Amino acid sequence: MKNLLRVVRFTTRVAAIAAGLSLASCQKEPSVTPSSEDLLSTQQESIITFQGLKVRKPSGVPREMFDFATGKDVREFFDRKYYANSNGRLSANKIPAGIFYATLEKIVNKYPSELGMPPYKKEDLKQIHKDFPDLKKDNEEEIQKNVAIIVEYYSRLISNEFEPALAELSASNSGGRLEIPIENGAGNQWEQAVTRDFPQAGLSVYNAALDARNWATEQFGLPGYGDAGNLDNWRGNAFKHAAWNAQGVRKMVNGGYERFRAFYIMKLFATAHEKDPNVNVILTAESNMMDFHNNAQGRTYMKNNIGWGIFGLRSIPGEGNIRNDLGNACANACFIGSGQSILNLTYGNISAIADADYVDYQGYAALQYNPTP
Repeated sequence: MKNLLRVVRFTTRVAAIAAGLSLASCQKEPSVTPSSEDLLSTQQESIITFQGLKVRKPSGVPREMFDFATGKDVREFFDRKYYANSNGRLSANKIPAGIFYATLEKIVNKYPSELGMPPYKKEDLKQIHKDFPDLKKDNEEEIQKNVAIIVEYYSRLISNEFEPALAELSASNSGGRLEIPIENGAGNQWEQAVTRDFPQAGLSVYNAALDARNWATEQFGLPGYGDAGNLDNWRGNAFKHAAWNAQGVRKMVNGGYERFRAFYIMKLFATAHEKDPNVNVILTAESNMMDFHNNAQGRTYMKNNIGWGIFGLRSIPGEGNIRNDLGNACANACFIGSGQSILNLTYGNISAIADADYVDYQGYAALQYNPTP
């Protein structure tokens, strides 16, 4: 979780964007002009069936957006649409993270949120009833019953706005038009790709990373991040990774994701984070072994502590629980050893723990107790 959000300053050539991003560059830019087929498929507002429920297809949204089986299918559709003729299909994922997630946040905030946390806001109930006409008005029980479909429906609408915005940003970044380092912000290009598959979850995980960084600073006295390796090897960093995963799961569950779905998606982000920034390969240094372990521990903590309380209400650790429970464990009961000895606490190899949504063993680990001066 290096190089987390810093002060982001950038400039764009507004005239170029207004002119259709037509300035010449050394590589062909993605097209953001819809074809006649695209325009035909948007048609007018209509009622369609999506995953077994009648939903409103807003005007301007292609019918195809609701035919795809997964968010990955949606991303690949936009890859073909915008980047097939550009310098590789990862163009959208090379936008500086601070800009990437700020753009996403503006779009996500337009739609109902915290769908896993009734009672709902009045404006969200009104919007959901408009978009899902067969659901009884203001019936929170029906919303909870169908929350997975509701989350996915809004994911498609978010992608329909987010992907064209990414295409414009990608074109602006071509030839260095976004005057900002690619690494500025939180998350690498592989995490951004997962975000495009699960946009609401991606924003939750990004914000969870910022929370974890701040908590590590407050509770352990050092930021626990940076370019120096000694800041990545100690118990403060073990806490940061575990807290990131626990908080990411918490935010997703509160957003409407089923808990085991949240464990799985958080695993995808955590594994993507431990990949080479430029090559789709998992890194296997000792510090990565430590990170994989503590990432899984954060998810395991949530798996062991999400349940059902009195009157059938869900019980889930709050931010205070995450900070105190994980902070105390990392401060007072953190296993210190080599990377391989840390892996041996669970599966013994990095591939197995990288693919685990959670583990049986509960305990945090670091390569050293304190950072090297």
